Amino acid sequence: MLGYAFGDRLLQAVAQRLRPHASQAPDLVARVGGNEFALLLHGADPTRALKAAQTIVQAFEAPLELNEQTVDLSAALGIACRPGHAADADGLLNRAEIAMYAAKRTLSVVQLYDPALDSSSAQTLTLLGDLRRAVEQGYKASQRLAALPELSGQAEGGAAQPLGYPAAGDGGASPGRESAE
Repeated sequence: MLGYAFGDRLLQAVAQRLRPHASQAPDLVARVGGNEFALLLHGADPTRALKAAQTIVQAFEAPLELNEQTVDLSAALGIACRPGHAADADGLLNRAEIAMYAAKRTLSVVQLYDPALDSSSAQTLTLLGDLRRAVEQGYKASQRLAALPELSGQAEGGAAQPLGYPAAGDGGASPGRESAE
C-alpha cells in the first residue's frame, strides 16, 4: 500500500500537469473532490475547450515518477461551456461532471456536454413523458425507437425523436402510428 502521503503527492503532481493549461488570467485549476479537478477557462467556447482537453489528454499520456514509483495516469474529461450549457458555476460543474461520466462510460476520454447525456435535462424528461403518454394511448411497443446515446453507448448526438408516436403537442399525426383499437 502506498499510503496517504503518496496519494497527496500524486494529486499535487496531477495539479501541476493541469496548471499550464490555465494559462490566461483568470483561468483556474481547482480540485473539486477525490481525484476530480476542474479547469476554468475564462471565456472559452467549445472549440477552445476541446483543444485544451486534447492537450491535457496528451499531458497525461506520460507516466509520472514519484518516490521511485512509476504511475500511469489516465483522464476522462467532461466539458461544459457558458452560456450554452449553464449560466452559473454550479450548473457548469454539474454539466461537466455529467459529460465526464459519459466519457468514462464510453471510453471516449473527452466529452462535450449534451442534454441527451443528462437524465434530468428538460429534453430527456420531455422524451420520457412522451414515451409514457404513447404507452398510455396504446401505441405498439414494437414501434422502432431512435436510440438515446446513454442507452446505445454512443457519445455523440442528441436524443432523437422516437418514431411511431407523436411528440407532445403534435396532435397525433405521426407516421407509423398504430392504435391499440
